Amino acid sequence: MDTIQALKTRRCVRAYTREPVPKQVIEELIDCARLAPTARNAQPWEFVVVSDPAVLRQIAAITDYGKFIVEAPLCIVVLYY
Repeated sequence: MDTIQALKTRRCVRAYTREPVPKQVIEELIDCARLAPTARNAQPWEFVVVSDPAVLRQIAAITDYGKFIVEAPLCIVVLYY
């Protein structure tokens, strides 16, 4: 799949199974995210993987548009500084 096709056919998913996400998939996603370009390669972010259901509930409760997070098996929190 090329980039244009990926952009045109992307979709949002807000219904999740409780199936665990393999660690290799999580690491690959974070590795791709950290490759995003930044000025002077500052990379002013940290990625935190949250899979504890209690913490997912807390995150969902404080968001305006992320209530669906409580249903996800995990959430990758991006911290920018």
